Amino acid sequence: MSDAVTLSVESRNKTGSKVSRALRKSDKIPGILYAHGEAAELITLNPKEVLHAIRLGKSVVSINQGKKTEQAIIREVQWDHLGRDILHVDLGRVTADEKIKVHVPVVTKGMAPGVNAGGVLDITMHSLDVECLVTQVPQNISVNIGELNIGDSVHVRELQLPAGVRVLNDQDLVVLHVVAKRDEEIKPAEGTSPEPEVLTKKKPEEGKE
Repeated sequence: MSDAVTLSVESRNKTGSKVSRALRKSDKIPGILYAHGEAAELITLNPKEVLHAIRLGKSVVSINQGKKTEQAIIREVQWDHLGRDILHVDLGRVTADEKIKVHVPVVTKGMAPGVNAGGVLDITMHSLDVECLVTQVPQNISVNIGELNIGDSVHVRELQLPAGVRVLNDQDLVVLHVVAKRDEEIKPAEGTSPEPEVLTKKKPEEGKE
């Protein structure tokens, strides 16, 4: 795992909505740190550090708690109703020899000839579920699209994966494909009117007595 992100973690002993609001006003957010066979620990984190990890697509991070540094996985992040501010974070301790399941984003490499020919690249799976050692979590899964023409596709089974990484998604699923661009206008059939006839004229007035 390269370019690790470190989160500063502090213990806390108070809970409740009032405590959470006070923490956020002091530029901290509440969280929980889980561990195998141990009681969950109440913690506080720096929201800027957590947001930085999320923007980088990091599922596994280093956590610095006093003089102790270890690794953890970001299990769940709760956002406000606007999806801008982080309200709560769940972390889980992990060890270097432990296999974990994480979501990894899909990125493309190259330019598809089919796109240059007027097609559209349709990415149907923007992330994949993978299993690997904590030390082998990839930042992303790269898909080379440099030879894709219109009608070509890449399935999960065709992906080139980093060593030690196994994709858990169905092997027959389409990750991405190049499709023909849809016509913006549908031409009417021959002999038919391009638009439905609309009756707007008033009926002639009947003769008055």
